[in-house]
Amino acid sequence: KGDSVGSDEYIDVDVPFTSFTMEWNAGTGDAIATCADDSENCPDEETLTNPRPIMIYAKGVVGTFDLRIKTISAYGCDPVKMKSMAAASQEGSDEPDEIVVEDFSRPGGPLNEWTTMDDPVMGGKSYSSMEIERGVAAKFTGYCAVVPKLEAPGFVTMSTGKSGRFAKGKPAAFPDLSTCDGFQIEGRSDTQYNGYYLSFGTDKAPKMHHGRGYKAHVNGLPSSDSDAGTSGGGSGWNTTSPKWAGRLSDKEFGTVTLPFASFSSYWDEGSGKTITECSEDDPKYCPTLATLRNIETVSLWGEGVEGDVALDVRGIKAVGCRSGRYAKMLTSLGVADDGHAGHTYAFDMATLGPGVVLAAVCLALVVGVRKWWENRAKNAGPYGEVPPISSEMEVNVLRSELVEVRKAMSAMERGAMSGNNL
Repeated sequence: KGDSVGSDEYIDVDVPFTSFTMEWNAGTGDAIATCADDSENCPDEETLTNPRPIMIYAKGVVGTFDLRIKTISAYGCDPVKMKSMAAASQEGSDEPDEIVVEDFSRPGGPLNEWTTMDDPVMGGKSYSSMEIERGVAAKFTGYCAVVPKLEAPGFVTMSTGKSGRFAKGKPAAFPDLSTCDGFQIEGRSDTQYNGYYLSFGTDKAPKMHHGRGYKAHVNGLPSSDSDAGTSGGGSGWNTTSPKWAGRLSDKEFGTVTLPFASFSSYWDEGSGKTITECSEDDPKYCPTLATLRNIETVSLWGEGVEGDVALDVRGIKAVGCRSGRYAKMLTSLGVADDGHAGHTYAFDMATLGPGVVLAAVCLALVVGVRKWWENRAKNAGPYGEVPPISSEMEVNVLRSELVEVRKAMSAMERGAMSGNNL
């Protein structure tokens, strides 16, 4: 909003991509080497395809600031190319429509801040660490140990976003995935470990104690003792096998596709295994469209299986975003955005009876108490004080009215148990 003090007019400020650089002073924000000095400092095509996150800095200059921004948009785009892309989107394409959720292979690092959390917060002995090699992948390693008090394996996680009282890190930013059909993970494991899970969201199923979100088992990634390949279709990622410094593994990365329908919010909090699956017959544990519009948090787990965890992840995508099959399925089942199935109610007296009785009794109680208090106020003392309750009859009247309220509530509960609840 304006580049002069006190300006009330919004103006357009053009910032060419060539004015950006990757090499800048962390203290002042000033460029050390510009894009013109070295093309390696210029934004590359991959970054421009998916520029998240975008941040506005106030840095390196002492003073008060008041910056107001209405919009941020790109300019100078090729209209012919944009038109052809729009036409391709409308006509459909053989290539899957994808949205990047996280990319650990970006030269500038991942889109969000990731941290680890293990079961020692619950008294366990597991441990883990995470290393991000920019331009390559994230390396998640550790050991899932048996929790002494539970006599069962615990968990290790790498997470972004905040979920639960033990959550660390900053809030994460995610795109809208409500038109997509599932996740695709590109990664590999350096061990034969069968306890990898992916979870997202913060919804809590009614029968869960502490666990939140939707979780699915990740199975089929290439491991140190398995054949290279992919699961769930071809990979849209660059699957060239980068080598970690000092590591012997040369296993190539592969992909695993996890449909949203394979996730459930009702899972075993000790093992991670699904208790009740998301299904068309019982969709209440399926990921909701409201959650998919903002998943808030994503976690990769090593859970429920004792052993070494060594997972390398290059990225997480949402796939099938052009078809919208998952959203159509929920809509066809009458599931609302919040996951509750729609209902048609028959408003007969058998259904409304308990509620009407309760409302009538409560209204009568309020009116009776008000009249009773007004009558007592007439006998107030010279300074307006109201005499204490001394009549046994007054006490009995109040008691009888409370009994009627309890009877009405019991009737309503019986109606709910017989399926006549609203």
